[in-house]
Amino acid sequence: MAVEKLTSIKVNINTAMSEELTRLKGIGPALAKRIINYRKNKGKFHSLEEIKKVSGIGKKLFASIKSNITNEIQEVNLKQLDEEESPSSSGSSSDLSLVEDAKDDQEDNIDNLNQYQIPESYASNKLVLQVKNPKTAHLYWEYTNDKVEEIIAQTEYSDISEVNLVLKIYNLSKKSEQYINIGLDNDSWWLNGMEADQTYFAELGFLDEKDNFYSILESNKVTMPVNKISDNLDEQWMTVKEKMDEIYVLSGSLLYQNENNNYSSKDVVRKLESITDLSKLEESYSSDNLLDGSSEIQ
Repeated sequence: MAVEKLTSIKVNINTAMSEELTRLKGIGPALAKRIINYRKNKGKFHSLEEIKKVSGIGKKLFASIKSNITNEIQEVNLKQLDEEESPSSSGSSSDLSLVEDAKDDQEDNIDNLNQYQIPESYASNKLVLQVKNPKTAHLYWEYTNDKVEEIIAQTEYSDISEVNLVLKIYNLSKKSEQYINIGLDNDSWWLNGMEADQTYFAELGFLDEKDNFYSILESNKVTMPVNKISDNLDEQWMTVKEKMDEIYVLSGSLLYQNENNNYSSKDVVRKLESITDLSKLEESYSSDNLLDGSSEIQ
């Protein structure tokens, strides 16, 4: 009969035995035994975070059980806080007021911390594959204990601490695949040595003793960019020659004077109005050509 997962009562990780530890969601008999052995070899847990040193308890599992565990040091501190906040029978009303104010300030600080603190997890199941450059990609993931237990129930294992997580990387262009051991403590991974202009896909899961792969999460597909300058030309951009022709027309070269001719501003404006789209001229002309009415540009 499966042990019922209770979350209403906090479990003291410094005193709890196997039956009590397995009430925590995600903690099976094997992992409970490791917690007890850690206490025997290393001593009591001085903080809640220290339990992550037990093999099999990663960031995600810790985040899911953190609100349901405690340790002796925390309990003592809570009792001390209560004693400090309780005024003696001979205390004055001003002392009582100071204690109440300090308590209110502490509660406000805790509320602010809880409100603006970035959560350690978002209780979602996802595996995201991102491209950094033609030869490098990045994976990050998050999974819930419910999702893991659903997959583990299909195997002979009892909890995730008994398996070794792996990434299965598919090169869809070449129809090849490879496995990468990642362990339980990681939630992201860099993929180096990718091939440019190839399409990739990834799965996160684990292998059993017979090398059967059990998938927990599937990623999106990405195509790595080509490792060269693109052959595509964007025709909406002006070429250098067209730009120079336009600059020439807009420059003061049209106001050029020589010893035989002296043109007024009206002459220049009138000539400009008679020419259509000078910026597309394939050859450059002097202001003499323009104002003399060259047949080549009419």
